[in-house]
Amino acid sequence: MKKLIFHLETIEKERKIIKLGIDTFIYRDDIEEYIDNIAKDTVKIIELENYEREIPDEIVEAYEKVKDIFDKAYVVFTDYTGKVERQIEKERRDKDPILFGTFQDRDSQTVIDRFYFIGDWEDEYCDLTLDKMVNEIKQNKNKDVVLHIKTPEDIKELKEQLNSIENVNGRFVMQNYNKQIFFTKIKTFFKK
Repeated sequence: MKKLIFHLETIEKERKIIKLGIDTFIYRDDIEEYIDNIAKDTVKIIELENYEREIPDEIVEAYEKVKDIFDKAYVVFTDYTGKVERQIEKERRDKDPILFGTFQDRDSQTVIDRFYFIGDWEDEYCDLTLDKMVNEIKQNKNKDVVLHIKTPEDIKELKEQLNSIENVNGRFVMQNYNKQIFFTKIKTFFKK
């Protein structure tokens, strides 16, 4: 029941971020695939509150609009300094400055694997943008990883989504129905 409630709350949050202009996401697995197997530089994922570099005003403004909707924000960036790499060795999952928001719930121990795109920028240390990452994945894996939010429009679609959720190796995965992707990956917090 907690997972169902979290699912419904996430639908409501997605509807709010769509109204604010955020309708694009990428799955965490695709970001990790990029970091581990495609990126030529040291790319990392870090919580926004631990990101030490300056963030441009327009990205701060975009984040301010949605910070109360997202449960957590992450920056994917290139670390050319090595300083962050030493500090956050266990989080070997990052690259250039791309800001994402996520939905998480500690009470039900669930997290949506979707990283919702808030904004990106270039600085003196890196030039990674969402387009650059997506294009490199497309060239190397022949896979389009950018997806757009599709919330259920009626109870029938909601039931289809809920009925398609399966436990796969301890992770709750929603199977693709009618090529309309919604929560394709829901997993418990402490599994990964």
